[in-house]
Amino acid sequence: MVSIVLCHVVQHHPNLYVQMSSQFFNIGVQIFFCLSGFLLGYKGNMRPIGTWYKKRMKRIYIPWLLFVAVLAIIHLCKGNNIFTWNWLRLLFGLQGTEVGVPGAGHTWFITSLLLCYALTPLLNACIQRVKPRITCILLAIAPITFAFFPINVFTLICPVCWYGIAYIAGQKYSERWLNQRNGVIALLIALSALIIRFVVRFFTENPIVYYKLCVNYTQFFAAAGIMLFLAVQLKDTRVGRFCSYVSDISFELYLYHYMLCVGPISIFALGIPWIWSTILIFVCAVGMAATAHFVTNNCLERKLLIIRTNT
Repeated sequence: MVSIVLCHVVQHHPNLYVQMSSQFFNIGVQIFFCLSGFLLGYKGNMRPIGTWYKKRMKRIYIPWLLFVAVLAIIHLCKGNNIFTWNWLRLLFGLQGTEVGVPGAGHTWFITSLLLCYALTPLLNACIQRVKPRITCILLAIAPITFAFFPINVFTLICPVCWYGIAYIAGQKYSERWLNQRNGVIALLIALSALIIRFVVRFFTENPIVYYKLCVNYTQFFAAAGIMLFLAVQLKDTRVGRFCSYVSDISFELYLYHYMLCVGPISIFALGIPWIWSTILIFVCAVGMAATAHFVTNNCLERKLLIIRTNT
């Protein structure tokens, strides 16, 4: 979450080289899908499937609908039309990569995430019938095939592939993985992936070779390497209340920060120095995320519980 926020913030820095660092911070998207797949695979229990789906949708859709409502109110206050096809797709999380709503351009991943959750029971069934190694190989080579599809289809499908591989890894996880030797190997894999990306970028700008295949694969290997390296380094660390709370509001923080960067209420457009704009964005985003999380957990869910009880 912090990585993605930094990715959008550095893009507004006056220095070109700082702006280029956004490509590194953008790896947070791949880390998220790897973490999500791995942890759900590690939990393993999907019975009953209906309850599993309800939990996933509840965690996504209640904060999501609140975010869309807040964004819609802001647009209405600015005199913008919200009764459009783009807004309808946004409401149901089906916007894909072509969002078309200012302040929500970063939410394309919601559609990929819903695809991941929708296909998880099928993936779980495949693991039971097909060797996990074969399933991983098929998922790993799938992006090569989808590279010849339109960029919006490719962008939506690839995270599903990496999620699937991480899900299988989570099911096969053993604590023996978390040793210093594997930590060093993971770090070397992450660094090698980034180096390969820069080398390929130097030799070609072919949209399929570099932008689809090279970037996609190196981002995934770097994300998986970073995730394992940090898991090794932090395996004995106690999680404090502050980190737990930031984790709790991380989804909301991701949703709300973007509108403060690019609009409809862009703080960077105020002409304040970049560092102070960045601090202000973090403060406002945390405040909005904390408020949304409180409303979701203490108001909306309680109201839904009362409705179900009365019914």
